[in-house]
Amino acid sequence: MYEDLEWGDGFELFSVDEILLHYRYYNDWPKGWFPIGAGFDGDLLIIAPNKDRRGYIFWMETGDSFEEPNYIGNLKFDEWFNYFCIAQGSKFWEWY
Repeated sequence: MYEDLEWGDGFELFSVDEILLHYRYYNDWPKGWFPIGAGFDGDLLIIAPNKDRRGYIFWMETGDSFEEPNYIGNLKFDEWFNYFCIAQGSKFWEWY
């Protein structure tokens, strides 16, 4: 989705099989964390339980720690996806 023709980067939502493949690839995922998409130089979109109860969608850039993922706000997946489409594939969660 939203592939940048100049830079060749884009975003991909994973199928269930791809989610399980990525989950097995990193054997140290915290319990309940699942990668559901990737893009922007290998960064991962993650659904994970949030003990602060603010939401469950996180963005992890390459090299980020599981201890401090980038929280995407109090959004449900369908809201995130809608905003992502409106922003034409931009990282809208970094705008505020």
